[in-house]
Amino acid sequence: RAQPAFAGSDREWRGRLLAVLRAHGGDGRGMATRSLWRALAAPSPDRARARTLLDALVVDGLAWREGSRCGLGEPPVPR
Repeated sequence: RAQPAFAGSDREWRGRLLAVLRAHGGDGRGMATRSLWRALAAPSPDRARARTLLDALVVDGLAWREGSRCGLGEPPVPR
């Protein structure tokens, strides 16, 4: 059975989100969501889709989002 096209799919966008978060989240503090959208170079209509997919990653336990920051894994513990 043929798979649907990858380019432009939710799978591609989830992969892009994870790649950016992985590249910028090494310090354990994550990154500003504004920086995430900029790194994705997503036009405005695609940002809504990216927000929805980021929320899905949070529900899946792969990412976290608190206020204006997001990252992979568990959210940082407040100091």
